[in-house]
Formats: sequence, C-alpha cells, structure tokens
Amino acid sequence: MSNLHEEHRPSGVEAFRWRLVTPRGFRAKYAVLATDRLRQAVVHGLDTSTDPNDFLLGGHNADERTRRRWGRHAHAHWLWTEDRGRIKDLVLWSPTGLPNAQVRRVLSVSKLPRWPEEPDGYVGGELHLYQVGPGKMVLMDMGHSVVSSCWESATPLLTTWHCKPHQDWGELIAAYLTRELAHRFGDDAPHLVDLELTEEKGYFTRRWDPAMPAHKAFWVDRLVLDNPIPGIVCLGALSHFGFGRLMPYE
Repeated sequence: MSNLHEEHRPSGVEAFRWRLVTPRGFRAKYAVLATDRLRQAVVHGLDTSTDPNDFLLGGHNADERTRRRWGRHAHAHWLWTEDRGRIKDLVLWSPTGLPNAQVRRVLSVSKLPRWPEEPDGYVGGELHLYQVGPGKMVLMDMGHSVVSSCWESATPLLTTWHCKPHQDWGELIAAYLTRELAHRFGDDAPHLVDLELTEEKGYFTRRWDPAMPAHKAFWVDRLVLDNPIPGIVCLGALSHFGFGRLMPYE
C-alpha cells in the first residue's frame, strides 16, 4: 500500500530539458509543431489510461477531485528555447511536479518521430535529455522563480480573435492580458500599468491539425504591472505549447 501511495505522490521532478538534434536544425518559426509532437509522443495511449494523474500530462479528463488536488493550472507546458532562428531545447514544465509513473512515461521518449504526412517546417529528430529536476534548477534561464513587475516576450503572444478595422489592438490586448492574468493568479492578479506591442507575422501559429485555427501574434516589447509576479509566465492562446512566454525585462 505504501508503494502505491509513493507512486502517486509528487516526485519533485518539475522539468525535463532535451537538446533537439536534427540533420539541418528545426526552424524556430515552426516550433509549435515540435512542442505539439513532443506532447503527442509523451501522451500517446493515455486515452485508455485509468490513472487520474495522467491529466498532468494530457491536460484532459480530470475529475473535480483531481483538479482540487493539483490546482487549476497544473498540467504540463511544452516549451522551446531558440538560438539563431533554430530550436535549441525542448522543455516539459509541470508546475506542480509529476508522480513517478508520469516521470517514467516522459523518460521513455527519445525522439520526435517522423510521420507519413508532415506539415511544412516539421523535422523529426533525436531528443537528448540532459536535465531533469526541480524547475528552479532546470529552468532558471527561462525565468523560473524570478520575480518581476516588468516583462517582455521570449516567444510571441497569440490572440484568440481577429481585430475589426475600427478597433484598437493595444486596448484589446491590454484587456486580454488582464483576463489572462486573472485566470492565472485569481484574486492576487496584478493590474497592467503599461504595455508596448509589435505585430509579429513570421511564426507558424497553429498546431499540427490543419483544422485548428491560426492566431494573430504580437511581441510584448514591455509589460509593466503594479505588483511583481513569479516566472515562468505563459499567457494567451497556445501558451501550453510554448507561445506567450514572458521573460523579465532587460
């Protein structure tokens, strides 16, 4: 009985970090295809799972008891870092930590698979796992545990709607970020003081399935809040797939 209890207790493993190795590199503008397929490789087969903690990886089918136990924003984020226009690392971040069974599932994945039909920009490759552990150790360079009231984009922020000609993008996105912060931080959510944006048109902004929608993208050049918040901060559409990740402003 004690072994079963240990199996479902958080292990302290919150983050996994892989170096993505492909013949010619994976262009960062298509990074969402890599994070989508990393997730698919990890969660493959979970549709028949009876373990409620698999919600932490898949993000679906959690009952109310499971959600109360782990919290509203517990399921995994699939992130990337980039260098010179290419993906450098792929990252799985679980804010609450994963139980041992889920850790083993993640550790079993060693590649981005090839597919019979692939969107332009997707490249299969090897995943060389080189860091596993608490987020504050593995993800410090991505802003984990850093507290700040001033942020900027590490990856573009995506919206879930399109702007009409007479509407002001700045006002719409300020309201959008206010809702996103409230969703993330609840009653403790900070208020926006200042926001500077630049439209982004270079990134592929939908997931693998062509039936899924593309999104409008912006760089947050500067986001000032009235109270500091801790990283990692991911906001907006497809934030669980690496978009909308903010870094402390420099």
